[in-house]
Amino acid sequence: MIRRRRFAIPLAAASCLLPVTASAQDWALNGMDPVAYRAKGEAVPGQGNIVTLWHGMAWHFSSEENRASFEADPRAYAPALDGNCVIAMAEGRAEPGIRVSSSSSNSAPI
Repeated sequence: MIRRRRFAIPLAAASCLLPVTASAQDWALNGMDPVAYRAKGEAVPGQGNIVTLWHGMAWHFSSEENRASFEADPRAYAPALDGNCVIAMAEGRAEPGIRVSSSSSNSAPI
């Protein structure tokens, strides 16, 4: 029992030194690349090591070029209304919207 306590303190102290990682709920577009989505019209998964932070969210990209494009003008690639459902927002709630059309480059999800 005493030996376990000796290791508990160093283990707890070491855990404070570990890097803090973003949780999946902080990922914009569920980790999909917004630049590739606009260019190809389909969801392209971003890579975990090509990320930028914008508006408190982690935005993932499939290439460094896509990240540079996003960083130059994030509003051109980010979903309108922060990706929230327009109906829910009209009712005073913030709920994720579901894009049903990609006809507009920055249309609000409905």
